[in-house]
Amino acid sequence: MDPNNQTPQNLGPNGQNNIPSRPYTPPQPQVYVQQSNAAPPQQQIQPQMSKYIPPAGPSGAAIPVPAGMMPTPKPKKSKKLLFGFVLVTFLLIVFVILAVVFYGQMQDYKTNSDQKSSVAVEQAKKDQEKQLNEQFAEKEKEPLKSYTGPANAAAVKIVYPKTWSLYTVEGPSGDTLSSYFNPNLVPNVSNKDNLYALRLNVLEQPYANILRTFESKVTKGEVKVTPFVASNVKDAETGVRIDGAITNNTIGSMVLIPVRDKTIQLWTESGNYTADFDNFVLKNLTFNP
Repeated sequence: MDPNNQTPQNLGPNGQNNIPSRPYTPPQPQVYVQQSNAAPPQQQIQPQMSKYIPPAGPSGAAIPVPAGMMPTPKPKKSKKLLFGFVLVTFLLIVFVILAVVFYGQMQDYKTNSDQKSSVAVEQAKKDQEKQLNEQFAEKEKEPLKSYTGPANAAAVKIVYPKTWSLYTVEGPSGDTLSSYFNPNLVPNVSNKDNLYALRLNVLEQPYANILRTFESKVTKGEVKVTPFVASNVKDAETGVRIDGAITNNTIGSMVLIPVRDKTIQLWTESGNYTADFDNFVLKNLTFNP
């Protein structure tokens, strides 16, 4: 073949293309098959209020989210704030209660102050009057008076307030004595129900016999017995003092003193005269032992 006269082998003698024609086939779409070891596409996670997770990109990296789209978590309640609120509420309630009570007292004082003041003044006057009367009565008792019994009846000497009256009965021979003392007037001595401020007996009975009559009362606890000695009498024998229910209808104090073959019996029949019995009568008692 002449190199200068080369004709393409695919051309015919008339210069036409001798390549056989093929039917036209349109291009098929490419199908990509996911490999088993490929990572599955990540799903976008919806944001939650407690924790927000941004969606991941194709490579697994987080996609940045604008700051304005980030959810704001709710702040937790403070325990200190709650405690402070409760404390303030409690103090407020206490304050309101105290205010109401104070207001009520003020209203009561405004309403009844005059009445209460007048009652207090009247009571003070009564107390003062009672005190003055007692002081006057004590002063009126002095100077004291005295009575001395017959010599055969141990010559007992009794000192008593001048405001008291005396009624006495002496025995035929002067060996016995029965006396009654009482403020102002002496009630009827024949009435056994009458009570007196002071009684005096000089009895011709042994001391032991008279003391024995109180044994049952001592056993029952109705009376209290203690030793007694007349401080103004030299060589006086020791007697007893009996306090309590000295008789069935009398609460008072009694002194029993042995004098030879006789017994001095001295007592008060009311607790109202115990002070006079101790301070005037017993304090100044004398007799012939």
